[in-house]
Amino acid sequence: MSRELLNKNWFTWDPSIDTVVAVITALIMIGGGYYLLVHLPSENGLKTIYGLIFTSLLVIFPVWWILWRQNGSINVLGIKKDGLIPSLVISILITSYFLYYALSQYSFYGVNLIPHFLTNGLILWEPFFIFSWLQLRFDQAFGIIPGILSQT
Repeated sequence: MSRELLNKNWFTWDPSIDTVVAVITALIMIGGGYYLLVHLPSENGLKTIYGLIFTSLLVIFPVWWILWRQNGSINVLGIKKDGLIPSLVISILITSYFLYYALSQYSFYGVNLIPHFLTNGLILWEPFFIFSWLQLRFDQAFGIIPGILSQT
């Protein structure tokens, strides 16, 4: 086994204020967010407005907490310059392929794709919130294995 793997914090106990804030935001996401998004009436657009505000806050708050409250850097959220250009190029190529495929296949059937694309764009908050915010806080506080298990 490599020395790097042995030096990882697989199990640890080091909760901090970041851990407490992450748990609170997770509870808000589950209780306030998902529950209301499922139970709000969708006829008057209130559900859409609430969804936009709620998901925006679940992205804005972690960034604010790390950058301004903790005086940290965006690297703490897993967003790094290393490998950024290849990642963006690959993402653009894959997205272009799937966009071409979707437009050529589904527009033939009269399906309005704009709501689908907007919804998929808006749900990007979830991987950010779960993996860049909660996962990294719990890994730091409890270790890699408990951090992964806390997300299941």
